Amino acid sequence: ASSIRVKAMSLATFFNRLIAALFSSTFLTVADAMSWGGYMIMLSCVCFIVFGYIYLNMPETKGRTLEEISIYFAEITGDRTILEIEEQLKKAPREKQPTSKTSRRTAAKGVVT
Repeated sequence: ASSIRVKAMSLATFFNRLIAALFSSTFLTVADAMSWGGYMIMLSCVCFIVFGYIYLNMPETKGRTLEEISIYFAEITGDRTILEIEEQLKKAPREKQPTSKTSRRTAAKGVVT
C-alpha cells in the first residue's frame, strides 16, 4: 500500500515541478504579449477546465483504503496482477479469532482450550 502512495506522490511532485517551471519561465513573455489581465483570464480558464476534468473523471476516494482504490483502478485498467492477488487473499484460510474476553486472554497466553 505504501508503494502506491510513493509512486503517486512522486508523479504528483514531478508534474507540479514541471508545470511550475513551464509557467515561471514563460510568464513574462506571454503576459507582455497578451496583457496582464488577459494572462490572468487565460489562467482562470485553464483552472476551470482542469477543475471540470477532475470533477468528471476522478473517483471519490474519501473513506476508502488504498487497497480499495488500487482495486478500483485495477478493474478500470484491466491490471490482472492486483486482482489475482486480491482473489488469492480472499481464498486463503483465515485463523479463527477468539470471540469472548476469556478466550482472547487464553489465546494471548498460548493456552489451547
